[in-house]
Amino acid sequence: MDFNKIIDDIIFKYNLDSFYPCYRKMRKAEKYIHIWMEECLKRVEESGKILCIASCNEEADRFDFYTLQDKHFEYFIGNNGLQNIEWEKYQEVYIVSYQEKEQLSKQLTLNGVPFSWIYDLFTTYGEHFDKEFYDFLTECSLDKEYDYYTKDNNYFLELFFLKRKYKSSAITKEEFLKRIFFLSIVFKDFLLAEKYYQEILGCMDKDLKTDYIQAYAEIKNVLQEMRKSLLQRNKGKNDIVMVWLDQMKYGLEKDMPYLAEEMKEGVYFDHAYTVIPYTIPTFRVLFTDEKEITIGLHSHKKIYKQESLLIQEMERRGYVFKVISGYIGNIEREWQCEEYFDKWAPMSLLCWNFLCCLVNSEESVFAVVHEMSHTHTPYFTNQMNEEMAGNSKESVQKRHAHAMNETDQCLGYYMNFLSEDTTKIYMSDHGLGEPWEHVHTLFAVTSKKIGKGRISDVFSYLNFDRLARQLMEDRFSSAEFVGENAPICSMPLYNYELIKARLRSKRLEIREIGYQGMVNKDYIYLKYNNQREVLLDQNHLPHKIYAIPHPSDICNADKVQYFRSNINKCNVDFQSEKFKYSKYLLKVFDNLERSQRNQLDYINAWIVASGKERIAIRMGGEHSYTLYEWLTEDNREKIVGFIDENSECICKAFRKKIIPMEKISEEEIDCVILSSFEHLNFIREEATAYPKGIGVFDMYNYLQEKGFPFRDIQCDLVGMSDSEYDVGFPKI
Repeated sequence: MDFNKIIDDIIFKYNLDSFYPCYRKMRKAEKYIHIWMEECLKRVEESGKILCIASCNEEADRFDFYTLQDKHFEYFIGNNGLQNIEWEKYQEVYIVSYQEKEQLSKQLTLNGVPFSWIYDLFTTYGEHFDKEFYDFLTECSLDKEYDYYTKDNNYFLELFFLKRKYKSSAITKEEFLKRIFFLSIVFKDFLLAEKYYQEILGCMDKDLKTDYIQAYAEIKNVLQEMRKSLLQRNKGKNDIVMVWLDQMKYGLEKDMPYLAEEMKEGVYFDHAYTVIPYTIPTFRVLFTDEKEITIGLHSHKKIYKQESLLIQEMERRGYVFKVISGYIGNIEREWQCEEYFDKWAPMSLLCWNFLCCLVNSEESVFAVVHEMSHTHTPYFTNQMNEEMAGNSKESVQKRHAHAMNETDQCLGYYMNFLSEDTTKIYMSDHGLGEPWEHVHTLFAVTSKKIGKGRISDVFSYLNFDRLARQLMEDRFSSAEFVGENAPICSMPLYNYELIKARLRSKRLEIREIGYQGMVNKDYIYLKYNNQREVLLDQNHLPHKIYAIPHPSDICNADKVQYFRSNINKCNVDFQSEKFKYSKYLLKVFDNLERSQRNQLDYINAWIVASGKERIAIRMGGEHSYTLYEWLTEDNREKIVGFIDENSECICKAFRKKIIPMEKISEEEIDCVILSSFEHLNFIREEATAYPKGIGVFDMYNYLQEKGFPFRDIQCDLVGMSDSEYDVGFPKI
């Protein structure tokens, strides 16, 4: 049963799409592409090729999806290099881009190449488009402020822009609610639809109200039919669903009631580690036969069935393998759903289509539901408003909290459609932050067949295939897939634009030059590509690893040799084409480590010379954390506390007093160090009203007087001049 078509039929029957006419046209265009494909295949020879020229990878991916990845169709991106194409090998050439049609047409004409434009073909079927056929949203495409994220049909931003328009009275409440109701149905966010349904009825006339009452009743019936169909098909099936929460840090489920309860009822892995903390490499480790740490894991080339003994075994055991994702798309067409997903597709849409895959399969299903809109920065939420829309720390934190809550509610709603016989794997591919947060992953298995408990041994994703086979066999023996250590590795940053931005901002993190290492329950060992080594105690991890060596880098010198001898080597050739820009990062780090200047040395010297014995640090955030970590032991003794309104600020970790600003007159303080680059003007002004007798050390003013660049010390402890960041990075 095609539940997506049934939902669309309800939308069209009751004209729920009245404010989004391009949605209906998009659905028709998808059918026309299939007709066009069939007609092309009738005309070309068995070995013939059809070239489709797109303006971007996303456009090519979409046509590749709708043409079922047929071997006759090949794709070229952009207009650079068209003159180098071997035109004689193609029987037909099509421009599938809307925006760059004119430019591409001129290039093809200059090359004497006959071609057709896919949108002209749509016109022959009676549909005219004035933008990309798949862009059916109206507000996202008009707003350039968020242009990077509006390349996809971004459900969350469309809701945000609608709220903005409604708040400014640019649209009526009735239009606002009708639009949101339609969007929630299209993106299968039935929780949001339910929230707004009663409001819609409250602002409509009788006739319209009747249409919406009937439409919503039919949608409810579809959901009931879905539940009923799933319960019927699940008898005797051993379905397995892997819920992949992209970039969700280990331990965050504690703030998500449904997910926390699910994990408590299953087997929770305390020490699960990915191999390379990125999405596609993790997919390769999990589902292909690449079990060695190689640069090849970073490849975005298409993944074929013959590369995976695990997926072949699934099929032999009667499983259908499905990947429901808008990001993991370069895979066999048969592993994908019938629906195309944009990269920022909401979890509701992904979960719904997973259920559709289940209900339409007569065999057991092993499904990967991979989402990144809620849990991967930038965090999206359908509650996003102006307060959450910026990139400030406060905005991001608020958006993240709402996104996690929505993720949890969505999981609770859709996972409850499944029978209790379904095995659920909850996992992440990597976290966010320092290497130990990056590689330590969320992982748990919930199944009534294996009971519940905790696994404290180390689980590497390299051994996932062993676990997957056990789950298909209805058994569970952790001894077969856990061990004492897990290899980890991170490639250097190699994207030209990202490296250029890092060098321009002079905000460099050492993990960006890449490392190889090993982790166990007690230690994390990292050897960076500039040969610097770090061995950290898992029970006493620092807040961050600094770009230059710190006294605490090696926690146990006696253990270093063991890790040196046992790490898996993953050699990076910085002269290779892939890493040709990465080598410039190495040059900067070489300058950092050789620099004889250190801003913190000057600050330590000032504290000693000042004679002050009871010093407070104003602000308790990242900057102050960095400052305190680099103080000498004697100078740390002189710090009585941190002045901050947030009693839970990160500097609380140092077990010093956190002093509210209004209480400083009650403390015995003889000096305050102003320690915030971001809020420097504010705390300078504030310091003019400090109680009499409290001195002020304006750290940044002092450092400038000593000749250091005016720059945040937490990102540049050494204080290198701008010229030392100029390492000959090429301009393109």
